[in-house]
Amino acid sequence: MCLALTASVLFSCERQPQKIVIEGLAQGSYYAVSYFDDEGRNFQEGIDSIFHAVDLSVNLWVDSSIICKVNRNEEVVLDQIFIDNFNIAQEAAALSGGYFDPTISPLVKAWGFGAGNGERNPKGLTDRTGGKTENGELIDSLLQLVDYRKVRIEDGKLIKDNPAMQLDFNAVAQGYTSDRIATYLESQGVKNYLVDTGGEIMAKGGKPDGKPWVV
Repeated sequence: MCLALTASVLFSCERQPQKIVIEGLAQGSYYAVSYFDDEGRNFQEGIDSIFHAVDLSVNLWVDSSIICKVNRNEEVVLDQIFIDNFNIAQEAAALSGGYFDPTISPLVKAWGFGAGNGERNPKGLTDRTGGKTENGELIDSLLQLVDYRKVRIEDGKLIKDNPAMQLDFNAVAQGYTSDRIATYLESQGVKNYLVDTGGEIMAKGGKPDGKPWVV
């Protein structure tokens, strides 16, 4: 009887993991972070600081970001976030034989996507085979600025073979951000989480009842 009573008291005192959900808008899209924590801690501030740091480094919509300064050929010291994204993008470019290319920014702008999309009306933009010579010549000229092998980092600075080349890390930055948030949560002792930054997902563990995360 005493043993049963003791076991009951101990069980009632055990902390049950609490599910915390943090959602919002960032990097031109949504984000949703779900995790279980015995103490019910809210890591909104830490997560926000990660988004802020990434924005200041590689967000093309932030005029004062490092990548914008690099694209304008301004003197700027690269931070680790920029270097990480550059290396990830360069590796993807090499593995894909250049089908993925972080120097695609001039073409992206010409088509009317991304930051500064008012610079060019994308309607009718096509290659020479479409019979529209003016746009075909534009594409041909911009393609001369697209080649991941002509940019590199030396002594903490971005070196371009052609100063007119511009970078775009949008294809890797959100996934990188999800990885950073996951690393942050783990540093706080969180072992079960699901991080979704605009559809780029990082997950670990599962739910307290043994069920997996549902994406």
